[in-house]
Amino acid sequence: MKELTSSGNEDGQLLRGWKFDFDWSVLQEYLRALHELHEEWLVRKTAFSCPANVLVLEADEDLQTMNDVFRERRKEIMCGYS
Repeated sequence: MKELTSSGNEDGQLLRGWKFDFDWSVLQEYLRALHELHEEWLVRKTAFSCPANVLVLEADEDLQTMNDVFRERRKEIMCGYS
């Protein structure tokens, strides 16, 4: 299982770009709670048991750095396949 993590700082900017008429604070709180549950499950493994190993990659990098990371860890990401 693969997991990309980020600080989530862009979430609010992304959401504000959507042209829907509803309370953004409710949606943002829901997404924060969902993110926290996801982190507890897959990364910290405190909420539920996860039946697979989890490869965690930090995604708060620029595109070039992320491309380099993906190239370096391609075999892990692709579960041994090239």
